[in-house]
Amino acid sequence: MHTKTDKFVKWTSTIGYLSHGLIYLLMGGFALAAGLVSTEKKDSAGVLRFIVDQPFGKVLLLALIAGLICYIVWRFSQAILNNEDEDWKMRVTYLVIGSTFCGITFLAIKAFFGNAESSDDSAESWSSIILSFPFGPWLLGAVFLVVLAIGVYQAYVGITGSFADDLDLKEFSSRSQKWIIWTCSAGYLTRSILILLIATYLFRAVWFLDPDEAKGIGGALDTIHDQIFGRWLIAIVGLGLMAYSVFTYFRSRHGKIGLPSDQNDE
Repeated sequence: MHTKTDKFVKWTSTIGYLSHGLIYLLMGGFALAAGLVSTEKKDSAGVLRFIVDQPFGKVLLLALIAGLICYIVWRFSQAILNNEDEDWKMRVTYLVIGSTFCGITFLAIKAFFGNAESSDDSAESWSSIILSFPFGPWLLGAVFLVVLAIGVYQAYVGITGSFADDLDLKEFSSRSQKWIIWTCSAGYLTRSILILLIATYLFRAVWFLDPDEAKGIGGALDTIHDQIFGRWLIAIVGLGLMAYSVFTYFRSRHGKIGLPSDQNDE
């Protein structure tokens, strides 16, 4: 029998994942279009500005902000309440993810008031603040290690398909399950590439003690776009980001959320 807490966790995680996925879906769509027809690619801040420029855009953005807040609440509840009976490493990971989405939500709030900055500007600003602290280079170095670890972990999850343990796909045929898992794996691997590129920029910021070296998703997309066959590569990345939005959908609708590990296996 579900308690009120179980229902709250399920509700916040579902709304949060759908909001999370919408950002990746739009970001992937713009990247795909940039590769195929040379339109402007957008990072997360660009997606937020695109939403607010639509009819009823502020209403849509306000709903997205509410969804992102739900996602943050859920991730922090995983870290603090440990309602899924995880070890301390996963709880720290949830805390980092929740903190990261605090930043994205802050960008969304700024976009709502017409003052959104790019992910690159945001990364440079935060790096500059951190470097201004006592032992700032060490602190920024610690941030680099955390981002690097997240990127490597995302790649590991994508390669091993361990995310499938959190999905309940029994209602789908075995063939459909394979396609779902393959698509989600592609999404994880694409996200890991972008995170590892961001980690590379952070390393440069630490090494040269220059916050201008720090870049966000926008910088990572620019790096890919500037390579040989960059238009085709950015189109593939766009498909990968859209694939990750597929994972967020299945995680929200068919995920084993809010239950300890032994109950998840039942």
